[in-house]
Amino acid sequence: METDGVIAEISSENFTECIGGTIEDIIKTNEKNHEKKMMRVDPKKREEAKNIKLDQLVNIKTLAYG
Repeated sequence: METDGVIAEISSENFTECIGGTIEDIIKTNEKNHEKKMMRVDPKKREEAKNIKLDQLVNIKTLAYG
């Protein structure tokens, strides 16, 4: 498409059905799942992560985009 336009539309009801609930519910569920996942992380890795500085994260982010 050379200019702005609409390729497709989906109703909010269909969107809610596709993602399995309201956006708020899905976000809460994902937060809980993330917290559970982080509790299972190897304690050694968790300790290493505590020592990471912000400037190191910027470098990792840059590498991710290659």
